[in-house]
Amino acid sequence: MLKLKAINTHGITHWIANDTPKEIQAIGSFWVSAIDEFTSNSINDSCGISGDMVEGASIHGRSCFLGMDEYKNYYFAKGCGWNHAFGWKPSFGSLGILPLWAGIRERDISLALRETPINVVTPIAIELHKKIPQFGSNANNCEYIDADSIPDLDGSPANPCVYIYSSKSRWRLADLFYFSEQERHEILFKDITPIDWFVKIIRSLSVSTGTLHKLGGYDYSLSTHNVFIDGTRLDFEYLVLNTHPHPNKVLNQDTDTWRQKELYGLKTLAWELAELLRINITVREIDLILKSEYESNCSFFYPF
Repeated sequence: MLKLKAINTHGITHWIANDTPKEIQAIGSFWVSAIDEFTSNSINDSCGISGDMVEGASIHGRSCFLGMDEYKNYYFAKGCGWNHAFGWKPSFGSLGILPLWAGIRERDISLALRETPINVVTPIAIELHKKIPQFGSNANNCEYIDADSIPDLDGSPANPCVYIYSSKSRWRLADLFYFSEQERHEILFKDITPIDWFVKIIRSLSVSTGTLHKLGGYDYSLSTHNVFIDGTRLDFEYLVLNTHPHPNKVLNQDTDTWRQKELYGLKTLAWELAELLRINITVREIDLILKSEYESNCSFFYPF
């Protein structure tokens, strides 16, 4: 894990949910700078939200963990800079950047899916950056560039923002690969056996995928990186719903291919977890679980 210093980017609130904790409201827009040490306290679960020091991981390049409130809601931010380097320069392209259209899309699709049985994160706020630290400057004495000057990948203004959301779980499935076996057991298996947890999570994701496909949607980016350990899904920049077509028109075409790609992602996720946790299960048994739960929740066929 990485300890990250949060640098105020003097932005403005574009949108904020009702009843947002005052600690989150006070954070506003920020950019992160990694300090010189990795923390070994990787499964700390203490209450508190900090606007000065946050926590990240190298695999979550432009995202960080803000803290937990008294109700055990965990808060995260996306679009707060690439944690491998401080600041931004043109050659970074989209590294560390979340364009405003993507932050709005994340929020809107999360709100839409929360009206369905699919378990997704809760949108909290969208904060617009005003200035962003220039790469090469010092975190303690920043030189800034105007956020308005940063282009999106297509050359249009990115209007970079921070998207804040919450989850009932602290860890994503991808985080499990960086814990020791003892830490994984402490996080996952206090009240459940490894095989029972594994079957529960892949059943849950098969159901949510089938439900999404039944609704006419599909998720381009289903992977261990975009699912929390309780099955909560996140990262909806490339999720498509009938009510929310994607700006990239290619993602709205050939829907059967995109559905099958998501199912490939689901199968890959299941295999990765089975291998990591040394689950005593056969490949065929995994496919039967995925097929049964998926086809029970939509009219499409599991293709593998």
